[in-house]
Amino acid sequence: MADVVTAPPVRRTMLGRGSSVVDGFIVAAITIAAIYTSGSVLAPLALAVILAFILTPPIQWLRRRKVPRITATVTVVVVFLAAAIGIGAVLTTQVASLAEDLPRYQQTLQDKIRDLRGSGLASKSMMRAGQALSELQTELTKDNSPAPDPTVAVPAQLPPAVTTTSPANTPRSAATPITPPRDAETGLGETPDRAPIPVEIRNPADTPFDQLKSILSILLKPLTATGLVLLFLIFILLQREDVRDRAIRLLGTNELGRSTAALNESAHRLSRYLLAQTIANAGFGAVIGTALWIIGVPSPLLWGILAALMRFVPFIGSVIAAVFPVILAASVDPGWTMVATTVALFVIAEPIMGHIIDPMIQGRATGMTPLAVILSTVFWTMMWGPIGLVLAVPLTLVLVVFGKHIKQLEFFNILLGDDEPLSAQHSFYQRLLSGDADEAAGHAERRTEDQDLAGYLDEVVLPSLVMAAADLDAGAFDQSRAQIIDTTVANMLDNLQAASTAASLADTDEPVAPTAPGVKIFCIAARTPIDMAGARVVAYLLREHGADAVAITEAELPRDAPANAPAVISDFSDKAQSSRIDFMVRRLKRRLGSPPIMVGKWRADLKDAVAALPTVPGSTIKIVSRLSEVKTAAIGAARNEQTIADQAA
Repeated sequence: MADVVTAPPVRRTMLGRGSSVVDGFIVAAITIAAIYTSGSVLAPLALAVILAFILTPPIQWLRRRKVPRITATVTVVVVFLAAAIGIGAVLTTQVASLAEDLPRYQQTLQDKIRDLRGSGLASKSMMRAGQALSELQTELTKDNSPAPDPTVAVPAQLPPAVTTTSPANTPRSAATPITPPRDAETGLGETPDRAPIPVEIRNPADTPFDQLKSILSILLKPLTATGLVLLFLIFILLQREDVRDRAIRLLGTNELGRSTAALNESAHRLSRYLLAQTIANAGFGAVIGTALWIIGVPSPLLWGILAALMRFVPFIGSVIAAVFPVILAASVDPGWTMVATTVALFVIAEPIMGHIIDPMIQGRATGMTPLAVILSTVFWTMMWGPIGLVLAVPLTLVLVVFGKHIKQLEFFNILLGDDEPLSAQHSFYQRLLSGDADEAAGHAERRTEDQDLAGYLDEVVLPSLVMAAADLDAGAFDQSRAQIIDTTVANMLDNLQAASTAASLADTDEPVAPTAPGVKIFCIAARTPIDMAGARVVAYLLREHGADAVAITEAELPRDAPANAPAVISDFSDKAQSSRIDFMVRRLKRRLGSPPIMVGKWRADLKDAVAALPTVPGSTIKIVSRLSEVKTAAIGAARNEQTIADQAA
């Protein structure tokens, strides 16, 4: 019988991982290219989806009142279009009225410009810079061809034909060559001493059809985009359930719960965000319009509506909305009072809205970091232009929500979401690995504001040291790195101790009285520097509760250590029990008599550790796995020893 040859197991090498990364970059590049090239279709579709989220609640409200789906959809869309057309009509009227008054403001603005030009604001350095730019422009536009040498005879040549083309806004006509007049005797072109004949080219007047065609060419693109948006919007609203089911099918029916949760949460958060943003922007526009009316800036209704609309554009919208009223204020008021008041209005109103009103109304509606908003704004603006600037936040919000629920899209939530990028344990462990004691102490101070010290040490610090011990055993780093972790923990605890002492000095309350002033508790590291770091944490916690505790190695145990002093052994080994711990317990018994001994098994299974409890006659041994247990047991043992000592005295 032939031997069966089995293939060796497939191992994931660095080359394989590199290929995966390259594949990911290729897929990302193809996706971005598709988004960019398909913007004429995808941008109206995305806008229609966003509008569908806004219009769905009123349609559902009508549906609950027994209004047919088609009737409810058409009614809501018609009302929305009427509102949009009404706002557009108001804006058009205001702009037309303002255009009629602009000639009256032109002279005031020219006077201000002349005043600025003649004042000290136009410094000499700026004047020199302007002259340098003018000279540079002259050099760039100057003809650099060499001048003809008058001593060299140049054969007679016909002057080139003169061609003219029609302006861009008129129908194009063929280039018309203009031939200079011939000399009657030689048959050549006009001699240099004869003056050229002026020629005037006149284009034919535009016909009404030409004017209509030029207007339609300008309006064709926005009208097409608007028609696509309406078409997509009506289809999405009429087939909402079908579109949702197809989206779930694309996301995968194997995880139907996650897909449904992603769609529901994205719809809820997007609707809440858009509603809150609309309310906030409408209030901002009302405040700006009213304030500009009080200041005296013309067309305050126009600028109020513009301010409300431009706040949908992240970061730069309010700045753009402020430019026109400021310029108009400078054109209306001969002085500078109106300009200064208008600038102050926007400078005060925008920070109040952005930092006070918006957080109160929206809360965490977006779920994105400010950096994510900036990056998404830049990306979608590069992809789709102005419409991408408006849709950046809603589109990114949907991606973040999908990243929370769908594993394949989790990187969107990690990169763009406002959730903590690392857990508290991993964040603290990263600071230990980098040797940053100040950051570790700051992390502890922030966390202990809402959490008690023992809970923080149990839930954050000890798990971080457990990860460090596991990495040390696995060879992820060597003893030198473990020593750095121990030193970082020691420095962090010193910083916390200094902060605690300063706080107690500033506090009027009495300091914590020593629990057992005559008894010292020894916190002993079992083996590695990580064990020593754990012993330091135990000693710090006991000292914070009034005990006299010290963190040492077994070799540092003083020869004159008091008899029966409580001892806490810090052990991060993954074994339930080891001969080393058994020998340590026996040596401590010989050195200290019959002390109460606590063995902190921070990493091993507690049941297995209790089952493997060393049997040392005459000693009380307790296995603990949490610092809160150590605190209770060690302080209780110290009090008992103090009571026994007092009775013996």
